[in-house]
This record gives sequence, C-alpha cells and structure tokens, in this order.
Amino acid sequence: MLTVAVALVYLVDAALGVLFGVSLGFAVVGLMAYFGFGFRLRRGLGVCFMLLGVLGLVMFFEAVSLATWIWNIFDYSFPFVDVVHWRFALVDLNLFNVSYGWTSWLFVALLYSWIWIPLGKYAFVKVKSLRAFSERVVISGSFGFGKLSRGLLFVGLFVIIGVAVLVSSYSYFNLAASSLVGSDSAVYFRWLEDMRLQGPAIALQVDRPLSNLFMYFIQSTLGLSSESVVKVMPVVCCVGLSLAVFWFVRVGLRNDVLALTSGLFPVFSFQSTVGIYEYSVSNWLALIEGFILFGLVLKSSGKHSWTYVVAAALVGVALLFTHPYTWDVIVAVLAAYLVWMILRHLKQRLDGKVHFLQLLFVLGVNLVAYGVYSALPFGRAVGSGGIGFVGRNIVLPNLLNLQKGLETMVQMWVGGLYANPLLVFLAILGMFSIVVFATRFSRLMFLWVMVPSLALLVVSAENFMFYRIVYLVPLQILAAIGVFWLLNNLENGMRLKGGKSFWLFRIAVFVLVVFLFVNYALRSVDGAPLHMLS
Repeated sequence: MLTVAVALVYLVDAALGVLFGVSLGFAVVGLMAYFGFGFRLRRGLGVCFMLLGVLGLVMFFEAVSLATWIWNIFDYSFPFVDVVHWRFALVDLNLFNVSYGWTSWLFVALLYSWIWIPLGKYAFVKVKSLRAFSERVVISGSFGFGKLSRGLLFVGLFVIIGVAVLVSSYSYFNLAASSLVGSDSAVYFRWLEDMRLQGPAIALQVDRPLSNLFMYFIQSTLGLSSESVVKVMPVVCCVGLSLAVFWFVRVGLRNDVLALTSGLFPVFSFQSTVGIYEYSVSNWLALIEGFILFGLVLKSSGKHSWTYVVAAALVGVALLFTHPYTWDVIVAVLAAYLVWMILRHLKQRLDGKVHFLQLLFVLGVNLVAYGVYSALPFGRAVGSGGIGFVGRNIVLPNLLNLQKGLETMVQMWVGGLYANPLLVFLAILGMFSIVVFATRFSRLMFLWVMVPSLALLVVSAENFMFYRIVYLVPLQILAAIGVFWLLNNLENGMRLKGGKSFWLFRIAVFVLVVFLFVNYALRSVDGAPLHMLS
C-alpha cells in the first residue's frame, strides 16, 4: 500500500516521490535490522515503525529547511534564487504544494462540516455495514494530559511567546530602518503621525477608533516613534492572539496540553501570516477580543459570576469600536449560542436560567452600544450599510460558485497565504470531535464555524469581506484538536494503547506538523509587501 502511495506521489511530483521512496526504504531496512523477525511483528507495531522511518526522513528535510530560514536572518539570500542554498526549502515547498490544489475543497469541507459530519455520524449509526467501523472510531477521546505543573506551563508559554516574536518580527531582520512591512502599514503610520501632531481626538474620524487609540497609547506611554509602534504591533498582536487562544481553550476544556497546542498554532495560522502581510491590526486585535469575550462567557457559565458577565459585555463594546465587522460575526455567534441553549433547555428541561440572563445581558449591552455607535459620525456608514450590503449580495451565483470563490481566495487574495492545506485538513478532523456537543465549549466552536460559513453565502468572492470572514474562523483551535483526534484514532486502530513505540510516533507526528507550520509561516511573512518611508 505504501509503495502504491509512493508511486502516486511520484506522478504528481518526481522529487517528492523519490523522497518518500527513500523514506520507505529506510523504514523497511530499519525495521528488519532492529528486529531479526521484522515482518513477524504485530501488524500495528510494524506499521508504526515503518511510519516512524518515513516521518524521520521527512522531519530531517523539514528541520534543515527551517534551519535555512533561520540562517537567512544572519546571511540573507533572496528565497529560492540560489537553488543549492535553498534546496531543502524547495523540498518543503514541493511537499506543501502536493495538496495545494485541494485547498479550496478542504475549505468547503471544513466550513460546511456542520452539515455533513452530523449526517455522516447518523448514517454510520443507522447503516449496519458501517456500524462496526464507527464503533472503532474515537469521536471525542482524550487530548493527552489534562493538567501540567506550573513550571511546565510557564515553559510552554515561554516557548509560544518566543516563536510568536520570531515569526512576527522575521520580516524586519534584514530591512533598512525606514522600511515598514504590510500592505496597510503606511496607512497606520500616517494615522499615528496625525494623532501625534493633532491629538488623539482625530482617531474618532475613522470607524475603528479604539485600535488607533491603543497604538497611540503605546506611543505616548513608551515614548516610541510612529515607525517603532507600527513595527512592534505585529509582535503585540501575534503574542496577544496566542495567549488569548491559550486562555480560551484552557477555560473551555480545562486541558493544559491542548491549551498550549492551541496557543502555539495561531502563530502559524493565516490569522498571523495574513495579519502581517496585510497589516490588519484592527481585525487582529478584534479577534483577540473575541476570544477573550467567549472565554469570559464560558467562565461566567461555570461560576455564575456577574463579574465575568460585565467584563464580557465591556469587551464586546471594545470589540465594536475596534473593528465593527468582526463584532458583527462574534455577536451573531453569541446570539446563535443563546438560541441553542434556550432550545436545549426547553427540550431537556435543564436548569440554565441564570446563564440565559447572563447571555441576554451581554447581548443587550452590545446592541445598545451598537445603537450609540451607529449614531456617531464615524459609525453611521457602518450602521446603515449592513442591511443594504446583505440585500445586494444574496444572489444565486454566490451559492453556486462558493468553491470557485474559495479557490480565488486561496490563489489570489493576500499573496495566497490562505493556502495552508495541512491546517485546514487538521481543522476538519477537529470538527469530528466538536460535533459531540458534550460541552458548552464544543457548542460554541461549532457555531463559530457555522455562522461565518452562512455569512459567506451573502458575500461575493470579489469582495474583500469574503476572505475577512474566513479569517475569523478559529482554525488554529480546531487543528490542535484535530492532531490529538488523529493520534487517538491511530492509537486505537493500531491497538498500541500506552505503548512506548506509539508515544515516540506521537512525538514525531507533532514535531513534523510544527516544522511544516513554521516553514509555512516564515516563508509567508518573508514575502510580505514593503513600504519605504520618505
């Protein structure tokens, strides 16, 4: 089977076919050399060692590719021009591009997994021939160790922050002092200069004043130049997003390992690479606030504390003044979550009246704030344009050409940085675990995929709002869950539960995924647009 797979890969890309063929050879030889009766091993253990051989060689190429990108900080060479210097990075790029053509279809599968996964789950239960297979698949499963010591937790967070700083500042290592990275970086620079010269009140002339005021606060507090603030904001946003995701998952699932993994993946997701490429600071900050808002909502539901409820309402208002379009999606998810909770309460007679009141309070405060926002000069266009925008864009072509629209997004928008097929594939696997609906966290995550996917049906693919909506889907958390879901099911299928060999396999898979993601992230941010300040 592996030989056939290698042959198929060879048809797509000869270099990768050779790579996997050599990997398979190493795996078989290593298996027979280490065990005198290599093929008399249990099938699961034999497959595990063969896969370890393949993973080991691919990890080597990925590690050297990553080392090439790191070395480029100290001895810069334009990427992929010198073929000899970049040969391992080219192997990584070819490996990444094997599934590039399927990325738009993977997005379709992910965004509408809330339809086909529950239907498939129902079919597997009802159809007798599929029932035996479904019983072998771990739907939710455990995600590794639940709690870590405080020391390990801090070490994990330190690593996350370090990687976030590396990725978010990578573009500046070999640039002149007067250069800015990101499509809109010069726009934010001009806003900061205007506030520095005319005062912070002019921030109220744009529809997202809070992000500008936040940057001005950093500038005035630390005494930095406008150029320095613009350069440091991607670091602030990248670190902030990772920490917000970590806290949100830790509150929702009470699992330190999964929380750390979820906190690491945003650094490599398109939320960060697109944020750097486009310099979408307002959208980036609003996404951070969205994770904090949902974390506070989950926290309040567990403790019935109105302190968290008030904090969630205030964060929602801050989100509105940071980026109103992100606020639209987040509040729509929150409203759908409230409706779901009410319907579930009516069906199962569960006690949740306090939580309903808390959610109503958060939504009520935010809707009142939206009324005030729409009445202000900078918010009138946003407030009056929303309904008209939806009405103009609900057309049949949007429904029929959804995959083509996603393909356009992957290939053309923001340098093609949405093309991360591995991240999307792992997120699909994560949805298999989410659809159990065993926790409030899983219901919230389910709706956080469903609501943006419905919003895409009323937005033309030619409109920039199309990819901005996809930007808000929490793929990084779903991908982290997907990694553990995949490993749990492989362990269950190979019947190697608790074996040392499979723990080595788990580590190898995780390290390889991280290597692939880091290479993608550094490759992406290195190609971000530049602006030279006069």
